[in-house]
Amino acid sequence: MLANHFSVTHKWIVIVVLALGFGFPAVGAGQAAAPETAAPGTDAAKPDAVKAGATEADTMKPGEPTDPKARKTYASALDWERHGHNDAALDDFRKANKQDGGHCWECLRRAYSLASKLDAYKDAVDIARDWLPLAPSDKEKGEVEFRLAMALQEQGIKEKKDKCIAESADDFKAALELDPKLAQAHFHYGVTLARLRQDDAARAEF
Repeated sequence: MLANHFSVTHKWIVIVVLALGFGFPAVGAGQAAAPETAAPGTDAAKPDAVKAGATEADTMKPGEPTDPKARKTYASALDWERHGHNDAALDDFRKANKQDGGHCWECLRRAYSLASKLDAYKDAVDIARDWLPLAPSDKEKGEVEFRLAMALQEQGIKEKKDKCIAESADDFKAALELDPKLAQAHFHYGVTLARLRQDDAARAEF
């Protein structure tokens, strides 16, 4: 009797197992699928630290240095700037540009800004002159010409150098030829012309 009972029970177990697809549960809402094995050499197969290094170029912003040494110096400059050490930041931004072969737009943009903030007008003039050949379009070249002219004008006024004032006139004119809509350039060009005692030309710019 017991043997018959076991036989019947065994049959029902076999039927249930077959009906459930050999007992392997389907992936449901509360159960995650097993992760697929990544192919060797793919990012998914690499440790997080390696992936982070591999994506460094992807996080690089346009205009930043690409040379590894330049990138370290650039990072140092950003850190100096964050902590208010603008002189050290200025030096490192200029150094990073040199390490990058003189092609770092962001290095020069930031260096110019700091030089202006520090009233280091001679540095600002030199930086703008290094920056100018990197401008990719007439509009951007006009903006850099304007910054060069502003640095020369400020240097001329603060240091009482008429030569710098005269040079700024040429750069304001060049900026406006490249981008006639630069309103600030018109105004400051007028200031320069007034200092050069070209009153009629100055009034035309205001």
